Amino acid sequence: MLEKAREKIEALVDDNSFVEIGADATAIATDYNPVAPQEASDGVITGHGLVDGSLTFFYAQDEDVLGGSLGSAHIHKLKHLYDMAIRLGAPIVGFINSSGVRIQESFDVMENMAELCQVSQKASGRIPQILGIFGRCAGVLSVFASMHDFVYMTDDSQMFLQSPNALDSDVDTSTADYQYRVAGNVDEIGSELEMIWAMRTLLSTLPGSNREGGFVTGCIDDLNRGVLELETKRSSISDFCKEISDEHLFVPVKKGIYPEMSCGFIRLGGVTVGVIGNQAREEEESPVLSAGGAMKAARFVRFCDAFDVPVLSLVNVSGYEKSLESESALPQAMAQLTSAFAGASIPKVTLLLKAAKGSAYLAMNPRQLGTDLVYAYPDVEMEVMDARLAAQIIAADLPGDLNMIANDFAEKKSGVMNAARHGYINRILQFVDTRKYLIDAFGILYTKQVDHPRKHSSL
Repeated sequence: MLEKAREKIEALVDDNSFVEIGADATAIATDYNPVAPQEASDGVITGHGLVDGSLTFFYAQDEDVLGGSLGSAHIHKLKHLYDMAIRLGAPIVGFINSSGVRIQESFDVMENMAELCQVSQKASGRIPQILGIFGRCAGVLSVFASMHDFVYMTDDSQMFLQSPNALDSDVDTSTADYQYRVAGNVDEIGSELEMIWAMRTLLSTLPGSNREGGFVTGCIDDLNRGVLELETKRSSISDFCKEISDEHLFVPVKKGIYPEMSCGFIRLGGVTVGVIGNQAREEEESPVLSAGGAMKAARFVRFCDAFDVPVLSLVNVSGYEKSLESESALPQAMAQLTSAFAGASIPKVTLLLKAAKGSAYLAMNPRQLGTDLVYAYPDVEMEVMDARLAAQIIAADLPGDLNMIANDFAEKKSGVMNAARHGYINRILQFVDTRKYLIDAFGILYTKQVDHPRKHSSL
């Protein structure tokens, strides 16, 4: 029994490194089952192994054993695993395939489930929590799943808090595609092998805990490698990141929602760096800042700050998304992103890619919000307001030819050179030199320290 669960763990860990713990745990007796089912491991395998030589803790449920349901013994095993991972400072990786809580155990199992959520919250910001949904993730278990930092889901899996047939809708809200592209509860979907490989790749970029001071590994790529044809790749954050990163590695997160804001991890000189960047949606010509995109980026920045992972902001924004829903949600979303950046004590570097227009740029970590270094390309369109609109305002107090006023405003008040003269841009870069300057920037910022007089902001 439990071979399905064991196979998933064995496929992810280094060869012959997995050690199971708690194998003799069995279900407890209930009024409905006076003799407790003597099922091995109570439907969940727990243990530890190595991923690229680093200690990692694992759990995996098996639907063939009591439906993978969560009973008290099952949950106690998970809580013990979490306690060990927190104490030892190692990530925890789970594989869920469960029908939900074991209702025969009544209030006991419900309270134990609350305890499991509590220990997951205790782990948040201390160790990375990564989850694979490889089957069913039903009921309150979906809440526990969403407390993980990163969630991967196979194409044929289901995730739901309320059963889709209980909703007044023809939409199947439990599908992987819905959870990925609409709900945004998972980072990536695909086959079992694809998701296991994605989880292993992610683990290879993350620190084991918040005690490690970020993550640094060896770099075999040329630190001074010139980046060719980078100018043509600025419209796609993924393509841009692959060009500048060590060995062209880019690990995206939350790809399915708000594509106008891309988030993910790269390596620069062996240092893991979190990246957020603007890009245009398929139906639009210019990149805009949306409420959903801002919230997505804010959560990612907070994760990076918790684990001392530096952040690179790739700015290409021309304004705000124009819709009634966006207008109502954007102020709070902007506040969340602005607060995340301003409160983050990690090394922060901003690179202006193509456009930095209006107040939308303020949320993307400009100099005065606390970024350490700001770079820009010479052809970036940078302005506080469209020159013609500014001319109309100026002309109300200073009559004159609108075209002349607009041209004068553009020359004197807009552009990266004017921003550089005012000290808001540290260096104008040539495309080919991008990689080496970013490696240098994060290298000199490695020892950055900030004293915090408070625990965190209230936002």
